[in-house]
Amino acid sequence: MDLSFEREGSSLSLPAKYSSLWTYVGWIEARLPSWARSALVRVGIAEALSNAIIHGALEVDSSLRDAGEMLAWLEALDVAEQHGAAVSICVSMSVQPTAVHLCVDGGGRGFDWRTVERRVGRGLSIIHAAFDHVRWNDSGSALFVTVNKP
Repeated sequence: MDLSFEREGSSLSLPAKYSSLWTYVGWIEARLPSWARSALVRVGIAEALSNAIIHGALEVDSSLRDAGEMLAWLEALDVAEQHGAAVSICVSMSVQPTAVHLCVDGGGRGFDWRTVERRVGRGLSIIHAAFDHVRWNDSGSALFVTVNKP
């Protein structure tokens, strides 16, 4: 897969394919400076991208997963991926001398991050642990994170 930003800080549209998640993560991680690379940042990027793909672009509800119906949830995800072939997420990254800024926008309805992030068992705690600064746009459809140089 040939993925490239047109220029530093520009945006890239990626197909909303959960099956390509780790390809996307690896591609982003390879463009990070060595001081910004860690296992936790890698997992944080994966969480941000998977949320954008699943909940944003594909609009797959978590109720089946939360009820323990993993097979049904995975089937719903597969169906959404097949029907949403033209759907994409937007990723932008800016590498500065002392910080890396990443934006992941899944589109869709977004979510109320003001209340959801307080719930236990959500991947949002991973995102908060992985990055030095975390914020969402008002609608909750785009995530902005920063990794600061130590």
